[in-house]
Amino acid sequence: GGRPVAGVDGNWACAECQNVNFATREACNRCQAAKPMEGASYGGVARPRGGRPVAGVDGNWACPECQNVNFAQRDACNRCQVPKPPDDGADLTAALSQLYGDDELGQAAKRMRTEL
Repeated sequence: GGRPVAGVDGNWACAECQNVNFATREACNRCQAAKPMEGASYGGVARPRGGRPVAGVDGNWACPECQNVNFAQRDACNRCQVPKPPDDGADLTAALSQLYGDDELGQAAKRMRTEL
């Protein structure tokens, strides 16, 4: 049960829309883009040079506010300027869990989880 987490049990993040898919899917269930080729580095996720970052790969992180995926070296989201979450934000689920402690942020996190 539950939503897949990129890099766990072969689950993968779509390079086109960043939707996280279960390992058994051969195409993204959101945008139908083909599953990336199993690559040498990047934990089994092939990433073309100069491509968009994939959450959870090489420390890249998903913004808890707008879901934009940022490269690891960014301290704030390049789309909405929300600061990088604690723990490098490598795991969106962990970042959301941390947000549940604050009422206002917790409500936003709950809404976000239902939208994902």
